[in-house]
Formats: sequence, C-alpha cells, structure tokens
Amino acid sequence: MSSALFSPLTLEDALKNPHFLSNILEESNLSSLIKKNDFVGIKVHFGKKGNTSYLPPKLLSPFIKYLRRIGAKVFLFDTNTLYRGQRTNTVDHINLAYQHGFGKLGIPIIIGDGLKGNDYIEVEINRKHFSHCFIASIIKDLDYIIFVSHPTGHILTGFGATLKNIGMECTSRRGKLAQHCDLSPQIAQNRCVECEVCKENCPVQCIKKNSQGDYIINSKLCIGCA
Repeated sequence: MSSALFSPLTLEDALKNPHFLSNILEESNLSSLIKKNDFVGIKVHFGKKGNTSYLPPKLLSPFIKYLRRIGAKVFLFDTNTLYRGQRTNTVDHINLAYQHGFGKLGIPIIIGDGLKGNDYIEVEINRKHFSHCFIASIIKDLDYIIFVSHPTGHILTGFGATLKNIGMECTSRRGKLAQHCDLSPQIAQNRCVECEVCKENCPVQCIKKNSQGDYIINSKLCIGCA
C-alpha cells in the first residue's frame, strides 16, 4: 500500500476539503489489489449513545465512492461490545449507527459477530498469552478490510487507534472477554459516592451492597470487562 495513505491528516482538513481523501486514495495502489465483486468491509466505530467520539459519517464518503467505482461489494461493519449498552447486540447496535448518521451513506451496515456477539471462528495461534483467539466470523469471508480509526485515550495502555481496531474490535465477545479477563476492578469504599453507574453498566450484575451497606464487586461473578 502506498505511503500516501499515511499522510498527516486532521479531521478539520478532511471535512473542509472533501477532495483530500479522494486524492490520497487515487494515489494509492488499492485499485490494483481490490477487484470487481470483492467483498470489502470498512471497519468503523459507530460511537456510543450520548457520545461524540466517533468519526463523522461523511468522512467515509470518499472511500465508498472509490470502492464502488472499482465495483467492490462494500459495507460498514463493527462488532458487539462486552460491556452493557447499545452496542452489546446487533439490533440496538445498528439502530445506534443509524441514529449517528451512518445509514445515510447508502451501503449496508453489518455487525460482524452475530446477533449477540457469539458468532465467531476459533483460530489457533499458540502465543505467549493465548493459544487460541476468537475472531468475529465475518472476517473469514472478507477479501479486504479498510480500517478507518480515530485515536482514543485508554487508562491502561495510552492511546489506541487502528491496532486496537484490529486486535480488539475484530474479535467476538468471547475474544474480548479473554483479553480483559485479567482485569479485576475493585471499589474504593472511601471514594464511592454511590452513583450506581458501575452497577447499571455491569453486564453480569455482580455489583451489590453488602451487609454493611457498602457496594462491593462479587469476584466470583465478575468477568473482568473493565
């Protein structure tokens, strides 16, 4: 792939100059790789409810036009999350994508790991931390993936963007659980204000009050979703 695709680019540049990304794509050699009728998934993050930390849908238009001109079968996709919310199942996830404007792009929206995040393929890798990984099933049938990522801050690992988009977001819920399973959160009793946000978002309802009236996390039930 041409290094032109990695040119420095701010969101403001891309939105102010709609031809900026088009010119970069034209300078790439993607058309020599992607052929007519190839299945090409654009991997994006559709955002979270009440949150604006996702790329504006219209930023994807140059990619879509370019791939359509080649004749590729192009669509948007993401995978379901481990934690609770509107991205934990396909129905709510796609509805959220539409609410954030991605439906206006005129191409299909697919959630790659099935209705509840349980549709995956198991791949043997025999590495230090994992012997197997659990990849969203859609990956095995794709000819190409184009990752369009925005950088995000992470409390443990600094910043994540495309590498996180590949390593975390292309897995099923089981794959995400395997990656998070060493995380065992605790509640700092002297700082807890009993807002119950953690309780409301716990996917396995393992946060409850003990006999002293303090919120605690049941370590036997906790799945370490962080």
